[in-house]
Amino acid sequence: MRINKFILTACLIAGFIKAHAQYSQEVERVNDEIDLKVFPLPDKSQNMVVFHLPDSCSYDTTDSKNLRVELIVGKTMLVDCNKHVLMGTIEEKILNGYGYPYYTFTTNGEIWSTQMLCAEGSMHEEFVRCESLTIDYNRKLPFIVYMPLGYELKYRIWTAGETTDIPRQ
Repeated sequence: MRINKFILTACLIAGFIKAHAQYSQEVERVNDEIDLKVFPLPDKSQNMVVFHLPDSCSYDTTDSKNLRVELIVGKTMLVDCNKHVLMGTIEEKILNGYGYPYYTFTTNGEIWSTQMLCAEGSMHEEFVRCESLTIDYNRKLPFIVYMPLGYELKYRIWTAGETTDIPRQ
């Protein structure tokens, strides 16, 4: 019985060490490319979200000029049947002296909606988003987004299709 506990404990420790090593490698990869300390600190009412695009991607990343990343900020809210939009903007800024891009989301928290009459029981949870920002795909640098507390960041990867020639008339 003691041997089984010992083996179980050893396996758990090995798993934790492996997970920590993978996490450390991810942090090192981000920090090797950009020292995050050079970016402004978020104020008390903000989050600084830092993320890398995943290594495993279903798109051909060798020709990244055909790929774009859409940044989407919003909030999950209880809404009715109307169309709801979060008022706010995502802006790209450049870190002075380094040339690294980062993004800021600003909002006053107002929600715009259509004014249709909704049936009873139409209330549901939905991700209410602002107008998104589409930017060039870059897997080498992390994406850094400053946004107010309480908001969520999502992204979507877009790919261009084949070009089609327009026939001459």
